Amino acid sequence: MNRRAHRIGTIALLVLALVAGMTATVAAKDKRDLTVMTQNLYVGASVAPVSAATTPFEFILAVATVYSEVQFTDFPARADAIAAEIEANEPDVIALQEVTTWTSTGPGAPPSLDFLAILQQDLAGRGLSYSVASTSNNANVGPVPLLLCTGALGSCLLTLQDHDVILVNDSNPSLHTLHPQNGRYIAQQVQTTPAGPLSFNRGWASIDGTLDGKAFRFVTTHLEIEQSLAIQEAQGREFLDGPAKTGGAVIAAGDFNSAGHESWRSGLLVLPDRHAHEPGVRVHLADRPRPDPWRISCAGCQAHR
Repeated sequence: MNRRAHRIGTIALLVLALVAGMTATVAAKDKRDLTVMTQNLYVGASVAPVSAATTPFEFILAVATVYSEVQFTDFPARADAIAAEIEANEPDVIALQEVTTWTSTGPGAPPSLDFLAILQQDLAGRGLSYSVASTSNNANVGPVPLLLCTGALGSCLLTLQDHDVILVNDSNPSLHTLHPQNGRYIAQQVQTTPAGPLSFNRGWASIDGTLDGKAFRFVTTHLEIEQSLAIQEAQGREFLDGPAKTGGAVIAAGDFNSAGHESWRSGLLVLPDRHAHEPGVRVHLADRPRPDPWRISCAGCQAHR
């Protein structure tokens, strides 16, 4: 079977699993329903100019271009919209991807941005309490020189750190979580740049939990982009053979970077418990309109640059 046919077959199997999961959860929510949410926070800019740089000057200029765009796409405003969606749906467990920490230092440098801290502050301001249950430590790039500065070249620096994060709603007394785990994939896409090798070091984070005594595993990941198909598929196999492989119910939520229909991005996949003799935890998918991409994921920012 050629690569394209194999990929279509894989997506078809995932579609069947997802449809089965949604069919099992269309009933009205009761105390045994687990409400989950997944959201890619969006790093804030395309890093393509950095990957395309061929000289040290092009690289430094690209870094400044990227961080200027990060400031423009305004994560604090987007975080407020995400917090509003969380308040409206009150999910028990949230999977977040591209949870980025941008750290800038030096005279006149633009402000640093800690996406997780900003979002949690917005949630607290709405009277919500969500704790970090598990975190993956992915890319850690820098420090690199930042031209957006009032000092001499090299006096301002920029660092990027990327994470996948699982948040848990502290207000549900029937929900208990334990065994936080995280890891990185063996297969990784590595770009050669004038500053050295550059990789997002893709990984995953998971928790085990119980809802009213019914056990489940919740796992999130962000696979490599579809332009690196072989790496993406290798990571997918590691995911299925690793954190998503268990004897019980598994909920996999993340950005799988599928080349299929747009709805697969940042999708939700429920893997049925084939070993259970009775229904396990039911997953409640909030029935809501598709949010404005500009306000939340900022996909619109990329389309309207």
